Amino acid sequence: GVQTCALPILTQAAATLTSDLVAAVSSKKIRVLSLRISAAAACSVKFETGASAAVVAESLYLPINGTVALSNELGLFETASGDKLMINKTGAADITVTVSYREV
Repeated sequence: GVQTCALPILTQAAATLTSDLVAAVSSKKIRVLSLRISAAAACSVKFETGASAAVVAESLYLPINGTVALSNELGLFETASGDKLMINKTGAADITVTVSYREV
């Protein structure tokens, strides 16, 4: 079946560049339905899939004290089957990330 989950908030320190957001699920894709990112300083953020770090959502640019919120009930993007969802940041900013997703 299809499961919808809301991920607890992840806070990433300025020095951290890549973080895992959602653990891999065998034979399932992680389809992101909504996301919210806040940044204390200017930076860009992109989402990646699995060990290959293939980009699944291109860079979102955030200004100082910026926030971006996106949602689509059909999905914004998804990982490859069996891959984890990661976030990659450029710029020295503390960020906070929340996503809701579905395993498909």
